[in-house]
Parts: sequence; C-alpha cells; structure tokens
Amino acid sequence: MTVSLTIILPIFMIIATGFFFARIKIIDASSGAQLMKYVFYCAAPFTVYYALTGNSSAGFFYWPFWIAYPVCYLVIIIGSYFVFRFLRRRETGISLALGFCASLGNTVLVAYPILIGITGARAAVPMAISVIVVNIIFMPSWILLLEFERARNIKNEYKYQNNVFKKATKATLLNPIVIATFIGILARSVGIESNQVVTKFLIYISGSLVPVALFAVGLSMSELKVKSFNLDVLMVVITKLAVAPIVAIIISKIFALNDFYSVTLVIFMSIPLAKSIYVVAGKCNIFDQETAQVISYSTALSVFTIPVWIHISHMLWPAAFA
Repeated sequence: MTVSLTIILPIFMIIATGFFFARIKIIDASSGAQLMKYVFYCAAPFTVYYALTGNSSAGFFYWPFWIAYPVCYLVIIIGSYFVFRFLRRRETGISLALGFCASLGNTVLVAYPILIGITGARAAVPMAISVIVVNIIFMPSWILLLEFERARNIKNEYKYQNNVFKKATKATLLNPIVIATFIGILARSVGIESNQVVTKFLIYISGSLVPVALFAVGLSMSELKVKSFNLDVLMVVITKLAVAPIVAIIISKIFALNDFYSVTLVIFMSIPLAKSIYVVAGKCNIFDQETAQVISYSTALSVFTIPVWIHISHMLWPAAFA
C-alpha cells in the first residue's frame, strides 16, 4: 500500500487544498469551472501535442489497447442496460443512460494526474487515445441517446434527428483535445520538430495541467451537496467504482495488454463520472438530476476506492510502477 499512498496522497492533497481554499472563501468555488476551461482548451491540448510529437509517443499505436478500452465501456454499458431494463424494469432510454453513467470517466482531470504519478510523461499518450475513443464513439452516442429521447415529443422527428447528428459531429470535430491529437499525429508523421523555444513553452504549459486540474477538482468538490439518492444511483456508483475496474482487469488479461496499458485501463475505469456527461444531460433536460448525483457520489467515494485499485494494479503489474 506504500506505493499507492506515495502516488495518491500528493494528488488528493492538491484536491484538498482547492477544497479548503474554496471553503474558507479565499477563492470562489465557481473559479473551478474557469480553471477546468483552461485545462480543457489550453493545457490538455498542448500536453497531448507535446506527448505525440516527443519521444513518449512510441506507444500511441498499441492496437490491443485501442480495442480493449472501448470494449470495457461496451461491456459496462450493455451489462448495465440488461440489469436496469430487465431486473429494475426501467425504460430503454433510461437503462442505456444509466449504463453510460456507469462507464464513462473523467480521464483528463482525474485519471491523467493519477497516471502521470505512476508512469510519468508517457501518461499523456493513453490520455490522447482516451479522448479520441470517447469523443468519436461514446460522447456522440450519449448526445444522440439524450436527443432522441427528447425528440419523441417533436412532430418533425426526422428533421430533428438530422440536427442531432450534426450536433454530435460538430461537438466531436471541435473538441480541442481531438484537434490537438490529430495535429500531433500529422506533425509526427511529416517530421515537424519544435525548436527550443516552442519546446520550453510546451514543457511549461504541460507542467501546469496536473496541479491546475486537481486544484479545480477541489474547488468544484466544495460545491457538492449530499442529497438523497435512489437505488439506481447507488447501483451505478458501485458499478463505476468497483465493478468497472474488475472488468478492466479481466479484459486486460484477455487482450494480453502490457503492464503499462493494463494499469492504464484499470485507472481509466476506476475514476468518477465525467462532468461533461452532466453538461450534456443538463442542456437536454433529461436525466440531469441523476447524472449530477452520480458525479457527486462517485467523486467523493473515489477518494477511498482509487487507492485500492492503484494498490491492486501494483500487485498485478509492478513493472509499470518502476
């Protein structure tokens, strides 16, 4: 457990610092949203670009992970769908929504800082892969699911559904991390190298991602309010924090992932639900309250569950921690 604590304690100390400063009102908690915008639109894209154009990009085309990662999501989504649809007797759309909430995690703001503490700079490479997979496959699917649910009461449903596809496509193509990923791949392919000044700039701005992201999470956590929740929310949180990492371990063995990507897969599947899921749900006014509760509880409880999965990962794949 010593290795786990060495990695996880500094991370949660930064989160706790943000939480503390917001609680004593030195920094407004709403500043967390602005800092997250900085991470999403500035620090994360430049970090991904630097990782893909530097020496750490060697594992970007490790195809077993490209397959295993979305498979993990699909297993959780489909499994959750059957549980909620046939055991809990929920509607089809709600059952799928619960499945998405049980699978998608906050890779940029939570998983990446943890992974970089374990593996160093090369953690940016799987983060880039995650951004591509999530924003090209799963986030558009989440948008389509919510929009189709809302489209039921609209007369011209065919026209509306066409607009839904356009919205999902636009959201994917304009994602700054997706753009940075493809620019980085292109630059790497044609042999474009950064000069010393640009390299220093990328190093400095990449170095800001982890502390700013974690501090922003702490600020945002100070606004979390404990509310009563139903059995569905409890089941989703348990699946997100306990079942999903087990699925990741099994799938990593099935696909024979190397140590680095095995640990990455477990970390990616053990983190709380991404806030972007709630943002989309809030815009659609569908399933937003349940989504907010899943985010709140999974974020709070992950403080206790993530160190456990780091420790288990260390026991299974110690070479990744070297």
